[in-house]
Amino acid sequence: MEINTTKLFFKQNEFLETNFMKSFKENIDRDITIIHHNDLDGICSAVLMNLYLTYGLSMNPNKIHFISYCYDKDFDFNKYLEEYNSDFVFILDLSLKLNQYLTINSVTHNRQILLIDHHITTIIDLNKHKDQYLTMNCLETYVDINGCGTMNVYKLIKNEYIYKDRVMLQEVINPTSIKLVDTYDRWIENENKFKADCINQYFYSSNQLFVESEEIEKFLLIYDYNELDKIYNIGKSFIEKNRELNELRYKYFHKDIKFKTKDDTEFNICVLWGSGNSQVFGNHIADYDFVVLARKEKVGYSYSLYTIKENINVAVIAQMYGGGGHPKASGFSTLENIFK
Repeated sequence: MEINTTKLFFKQNEFLETNFMKSFKENIDRDITIIHHNDLDGICSAVLMNLYLTYGLSMNPNKIHFISYCYDKDFDFNKYLEEYNSDFVFILDLSLKLNQYLTINSVTHNRQILLIDHHITTIIDLNKHKDQYLTMNCLETYVDINGCGTMNVYKLIKNEYIYKDRVMLQEVINPTSIKLVDTYDRWIENENKFKADCINQYFYSSNQLFVESEEIEKFLLIYDYNELDKIYNIGKSFIEKNRELNELRYKYFHKDIKFKTKDDTEFNICVLWGSGNSQVFGNHIADYDFVVLARKEKVGYSYSLYTIKENINVAVIAQMYGGGGHPKASGFSTLENIFK
């Protein structure tokens, strides 16, 4: 989809010229909040931005606050934003809705918001409600669907300098790590797909998926490929051990159903309940139009949709129910269970 060329969007080379960055540099001693997705891509996006703010702009780390968000329907942005009282808000790797931006905007008293994202649903929503977004007069966005959130943050900051050493950030950030995150997050089928899966599994199994993790920062900065191979091999061992358990989970607990979407298109799908990711379906994912990992939440239900079919876009399906994501991996929530 072609991005609208209004002032709502800025180009890669315009990052430092945004009103957000100009104002922020003039008020470097003020608090800033980074709202990010809670998956590998969102966390790596936040870590990269944190590196830029602390080492590139010499910002006080105590002035940088983080909100990890996973599209929870009952999530209270007010609670955190009022506590942090930030004048500036980065939103990374998230496809939010108009009402959420209005909430953030009102809570931060019309302070400035900069969005860096890659979801097609973000572009659709921004264009659909363009006039309302423009009246906020405090939101600027960089959206590129050809790279994940981490890749987009990297493209914006890679040519910036670390003041102390006078070297560019791209000289200390490992581009291989950025590409692996991109491959995993956007389900890119290439020779590094399995390696990317193993990298994600490593961080998931080690419970290191959070911004303050030294493991995440080391992964993004390392040029020691033996160390990267070590992370890969550990993640691989967990994937191999999990395969047998996942096969048992599929054998005894999966449910095959014919599901009609809101536009009356019928799909042959498989539903499993519980936590995890697409790996719980193993090779069975190829037997269905798409598969669904369902979870009961405090309020309602959440669903992760996956497909490897070239002719099926689960982001379109998720959008019908108020969600979104990627063509091959998306999600949404409902108050009632729709996959019975």
